[in-house]
Amino acid sequence: MDRIFETYKENGDLHHAYLIEGEVGASREALYEHLRTCNLPHAGHPDFWLGEFETLGIDESRELKAAQTGSPISGAHRIFVVTTTLITHEAQNALLKVFEEPTPGSHFFLLVPSVHALLPTLRSRMMHAEIGEGQGELSDEAQAFLSAGIKGRLDLAKKVADKKDRLVAITLADEIVQMLHARALTGETAAALAAASRVREYLNDRAPSTKMLFEYLALVLPQKKNLGG
Repeated sequence: MDRIFETYKENGDLHHAYLIEGEVGASREALYEHLRTCNLPHAGHPDFWLGEFETLGIDESRELKAAQTGSPISGAHRIFVVTTTLITHEAQNALLKVFEEPTPGSHFFLLVPSVHALLPTLRSRMMHAEIGEGQGELSDEAQAFLSAGIKGRLDLAKKVADKKDRLVAITLADEIVQMLHARALTGETAAALAAASRVREYLNDRAPSTKMLFEYLALVLPQKKNLGG
């Protein structure tokens, strides 16, 4: 995050949308300090907007879209800070245009614990920065899912569902997709990648069945020897 504001101090350049990954509380405090130091709109300023959501759905996305219409009241910039753990698939699609072409002078800072909660199409609209360490602790579990037989995969599917944490499920699905991308491309790996990508997208729906989705993935993915790599 430091580099974002170093660039701003050097040439006044501020991108229209930033994705800040890390512990949300720490990210918010660091961002606020940078905004104050750079004399940009911050808490209490008429051109500062804060939205804090556990899950950002279609109603919240409409609220954000409505808030960013218009022009700055004082100065050249309007700052929008959004903190959330999850954004539904429907809401992400609704925000694509906003994050790509916001109203002039609008700048978004989206603070999330992990980029795995976002679809690639939304990530591509933003500049990415991190606070603290990344969120890669589930890589071993993703590898285990691909390597296991059907019974082992079904056991892992139940384990993930029992955690009742959608971000954990999204992270695991996203890492499975990334691992399949890295495999040698064959007909079976291409089909596996398509199936994993569908599961990854469905996990952003309003009320997905995590257990059912991972059971489906357990059954349709080829065995390790047929996955290449």
